[in-house]
Amino acid sequence: MGSKRWTVYTEDKPGTEKIVDKYFEGYTIFRGIGAWKGAKENALVIEIITGPDEPLAGNIVKAMAEEIREVNNQQAVLFTLTDTIQILV
Repeated sequence: MGSKRWTVYTEDKPGTEKIVDKYFEGYTIFRGIGAWKGAKENALVIEIITGPDEPLAGNIVKAMAEEIREVNNQQAVLFTLTDTIQILV
């Protein structure tokens, strides 16, 4: 209980996964097509699940998103937060 799902939406550029690796040991990446201000681009969606024992996760996700934005030379990187229940089988 008390788990969070962080979802980061960014442009799919080389090196982005290496940035994520610096911040998190576990995550899932989805690739697709997105649009920003009417222009289509290759999109990367990064999902990270954190537990209740990780109270600083939001600061870490924000720092990672800021680094992705800077390195990828983007105007913005979006991240969202959803309460979730994690069940590891």
